Amino acid sequence: MKTEKNIPREKLFSQMEKDFKEFKVIYLKAPIGYGKTCAATEFLKKYDGNTASVCVGQENWKNICQSAIESGVQLLMIDDVQNLLTVYDGEQVLAMMAKASYQTRFLILGRCELPAWLRPFDLTGQLKEYSPDCLALDREEAKKLFALQKMSFSDQQITALLEKTKGWVLGTILLGKRIAKEQQISRQAEEAAYRDVFLLFDQMLFSKWEEKIQNFLLNIGGFDEFTEEMAQMVTGKAEVLPLLEQMQRIGGFLQVKSPGVYEIPAVFNAYLQWKQKIVFSAEKIREIQERAALYYTLKQEYPKALYYYYEAKNFSQIYELLLENAENHAGNGQFYELEKYYLAVPEELALKSPRMMSALSMLHSLCCRVEESEQWFSRLEECYQAAPKEGALRREAQRELVYLKIALPHRGTANMIQLIKDTAPLISKKNIPTHQMSITGNMPSLMNGGKDFCEWSKHDALLYQTLRVPVELTLGKSSIGLADIGFGESLFEKTAGQKFAPALVKLNSGMAEAQIGGNDQLRFAAAAIISRIFAAQGNLEEAFYV
Repeated sequence: MKTEKNIPREKLFSQMEKDFKEFKVIYLKAPIGYGKTCAATEFLKKYDGNTASVCVGQENWKNICQSAIESGVQLLMIDDVQNLLTVYDGEQVLAMMAKASYQTRFLILGRCELPAWLRPFDLTGQLKEYSPDCLALDREEAKKLFALQKMSFSDQQITALLEKTKGWVLGTILLGKRIAKEQQISRQAEEAAYRDVFLLFDQMLFSKWEEKIQNFLLNIGGFDEFTEEMAQMVTGKAEVLPLLEQMQRIGGFLQVKSPGVYEIPAVFNAYLQWKQKIVFSAEKIREIQERAALYYTLKQEYPKALYYYYEAKNFSQIYELLLENAENHAGNGQFYELEKYYLAVPEELALKSPRMMSALSMLHSLCCRVEESEQWFSRLEECYQAAPKEGALRREAQRELVYLKIALPHRGTANMIQLIKDTAPLISKKNIPTHQMSITGNMPSLMNGGKDFCEWSKHDALLYQTLRVPVELTLGKSSIGLADIGFGESLFEKTAGQKFAPALVKLNSGMAEAQIGGNDQLRFAAAAIISRIFAAQGNLEEAFYV
């Protein structure tokens, strides 16, 4: 991206001059469109000494490079090192650089991560690496760039524009041109600028890559991040690591987010999705999405799996996965996170499963849609009545009804004591499996958690003695530690002064039971209450530690 005139990068140039006094090599890394070649060319013009430049791939570039070094050039710029296709090419350049005089400095430009052949300079402290951020435009630079392009914007408009482009030079120019036509920042201008970028990527990058790289990227495009294993499953290819390594070398559009995890920058990922829709059929794209969903299902990363099944419009798999997830995660938090997917389940599928009807009733209750919650509760009752008396369907429906009668937030705690007393012998007599539930609603309290049990505090000692066993029968594993923690919190809330010892005894006992029983929600609530006690005593250090 060259223009007749380039904006001065005084901050960058000043930093480079300073660094060249300490380092022999500067490696300037940035994807296409950041203006690295323009900036480096301007720096060479201002450099105090004889300079030369060469671009990898131009005719006789190796000879030009060698001649410049042998002539004692003080600063040599080598551009487009991502085009060094073999290890041998890189080693040749390294050998030439090693023969340069002590005074010679090298400005290396590329789109890829630091090449392996430059590592010796890095390991010996002779190299400094510059990231794309050093080329991102600030407001004053953007204003000068627009002036060169015969465009004028207010400071407020430039600030808003840079928030969109993050200072990416190419994106800033293209979006600026579109905005100049409409005289405002609009969705239409942004979409048109994106299309301009996509067409440029198509011509300058994608069309020049090997077919195997093009196919790989089209299959993996649309995923924010992926692993080697996921790439294998999505593309159907066993050997993907060589391709991943090659793509990191040639363009800088594949980055290592963490060990074994790769990501594609947002703009290029959006281009791949655009290109994917042009090249692939809708059926092919759905197939790719379902492969990704299967990968995340096997990894038990259900939210991601559901996302890709939703994108593929595979509602039967969403239904199956939600049922599996509900069995493994009892907390109410999963309903908020997965609401979109629950609501996407077709009604005819939901009516086949008491567990799904129960989940929908709970979801609507949590979202304050009481009428819808009660409708699904009624359908669950109808399912129970219509099911064979000794069948598994009736037992499952009964279990879900018991759960909802106790757990639905909008029903409060009215008649809860009698309900627990009536339910406990029923569960024991008919051997109904208990349903895991979120007692605290993921809150750091029992009395003010999933429901408001403050009224029970008036008779806490009596309820502790009479309800402990029925509660444990009714709630099963979900009740481990509950009685002691609830009683301890009640004692704390009613205690005047600093006499918290009885509350602490119960809370510690309940927390230990919850920890042994694997009940993290109750353990969290107990820890939070104990922390409040220490804070009330003025012991903030201990409160923070808990």
